[in-house]
Amino acid sequence: MARIITLTLNPAIDKSTTVAGIGPNTKLCCTEPTYDAGGGGINVSRAIRKLGGTSLCNYFAGGPSGDILKQLLDDQQIEQVVFAIG
Repeated sequence: MARIITLTLNPAIDKSTTVAGIGPNTKLCCTEPTYDAGGGGINVSRAIRKLGGTSLCNYFAGGPSGDILKQLLDDQQIEQVVFAIG
């Protein structure tokens, strides 16, 4: 099988949470947030991994956000190359 290489020029850390329901004049109580690595190429690499394939995920990142992205992708066992910025 050919190796797939992805490139994400604008990676993101996606933050999401849920609520039990929405109603008028009520306070929303959210669950603890979850964080996922996101961005076009990163999402493709995650999908390839879920389908049983492998890819080399390349993206630009730096600082604390870059450290979080790297850890999130490490946790999902996605091979990656980080191009360090600022």
